[in-house]
Amino acid sequence: MMPLMAWAFKKVNAEARKRSPGPLRAVFLIESPRVCYTMSWWRDEDSLHDFSVSVPIHVKAARWGIAQVYNRELKRAELCSTEWTLFAVSHNSNWGDLDVSHFATYVPWRRT
Repeated sequence: MMPLMAWAFKKVNAEARKRSPGPLRAVFLIESPRVCYTMSWWRDEDSLHDFSVSVPIHVKAARWGIAQVYNRELKRAELCSTEWTLFAVSHNSNWGDLDVSHFATYVPWRRT
């Protein structure tokens, strides 16, 4: 199932980059054969809301994903979704062309 989850992620991510100016970076992370994560960084909160409207394929992918992780014994999907706000970053953060300090509320090493 993990290859199909990765495929759905790539498809949604590609569509988001075509239709919305907001996504800056997205990654698909695998912890184990049954656990994966997606993380994405957005230009701003409005961009994330724009994504919901301008990239409808994400709804189809999400519904498919939820069906894949549905536990019949528990009668619920084993899925967690969270939204985070980055508070601080260390001075040695290296994300290539993505300046993560832009998203942090507090950057102790940034001179103001």
